[in-house]
Amino acid sequence: MPLHRLAPLVLVLSLLVPVSASADGLFSPYIGSAMSQTTWGFSLAGMGRELVGFEFDLGYTPDFFVDEEPESDNNLLTLMGSVIIGAPAGPVRPYVVGGMGLMRSRIAGPSDLIEFSRNDLGINLGGGLYGFFGETFGIRGDVRYLRSLSDGGEGILDFDLGDFSFWRTSVGVVFRF
Repeated sequence: MPLHRLAPLVLVLSLLVPVSASADGLFSPYIGSAMSQTTWGFSLAGMGRELVGFEFDLGYTPDFFVDEEPESDNNLLTLMGSVIIGAPAGPVRPYVVGGMGLMRSRIAGPSDLIEFSRNDLGINLGGGLYGFFGETFGIRGDVRYLRSLSDGGEGILDFDLGDFSFWRTSVGVVFRF
């Protein structure tokens, strides 16, 4: 099965990860760096008093491929669904996260005569720390490794690690609801 058909299955299965009824909703807009370029986005997570939850992360990096074509209009969009494991320790909550989703890259040359865009299935692995200053507000630091996957061509779960990978670091505020 091609990877683009596997992504919806993975998303549905990840939504089945149990999150307690007393789950904390966490919304965290962030800014950071990916391949020395400014990146920004947000994550939305559901974590209870237990260790395991689910996170949705959207990241956008304008001018990601600036070294490829200096005069181009280019960007990278990542949209990931992940399992998040975090241990509450008072106002601090360290976590690890891992999942998969979409990596969409776009490069358009001057005057848009040449345009290249690509959708890849990708993975992300990382971790970070939430620090709360009260019940509803805090800060977050996060480091992630993102990598594309390529279709191995034989079988439903047959895939290989792709050639495209990078690290992303970010800081942001976090709102608990």
